[in-house]
Amino acid sequence: MSFVAVTQQFNTTTSMSRLMLNALLSFAQFEREVTAERIRDQIAASKTKGMWMGGSLPLGYDVENRLLVVNEAEAGLARRILKDSTRCRSATEMVRELAADGHTTKSRRCLTKQTLYKMMHNRIYRGEILRKGTYYAGQHPAINDQGLWDAVRSSGRTTGSGPWRHASADSRRRCSWAFSSPTTGNASRPPLPARPMARCIATICRSARLA
Repeated sequence: MSFVAVTQQFNTTTSMSRLMLNALLSFAQFEREVTAERIRDQIAASKTKGMWMGGSLPLGYDVENRLLVVNEAEAGLARRILKDSTRCRSATEMVRELAADGHTTKSRRCLTKQTLYKMMHNRIYRGEILRKGTYYAGQHPAINDQGLWDAVRSSGRTTGSGPWRHASADSRRRCSWAFSSPTTGNASRPPLPARPMARCIATICRSARLA
């Protein structure tokens, strides 16, 4: 396939024209890569200085002049979530309490367990900015203090251990059951779904079928 420009002296029908085309494409690729490198270097330098460079806006903050500022109404909710994580037995319990009080995310969506876990891991609330696994002191004020952050980390909520994990394990254990085969008399356990509620439903259905 050849290209011939009608309004300009440019075509790819000759070897010299194809050479010029490849040279122009190489310079265009070089300029694109240099521009991308400059942008990455600028973002890295800004994050090192503690500047917020965009992304999902965390609950409790607003943006003014490219800086994070505390939204006091939302900051109170963020502090409550972190404090409740050291008190509540499970994330499901927290979600129910927050929904009953009418609390939502910044986009007016219902708070979920995933949202709570992300907030417990988000060190922006400590006044820090993350870049490639390294945290830098941010230019924005912190919402929670060091004591609250340490209490959340030590409670095991952020790692899925402690009472939050055990509550799910207990519910699965309550649904575990075994029955004796009418032919061999050996006790066996049928395969059950992984989700606790589905396990309980399957247990009820199989019990009724055996009866």
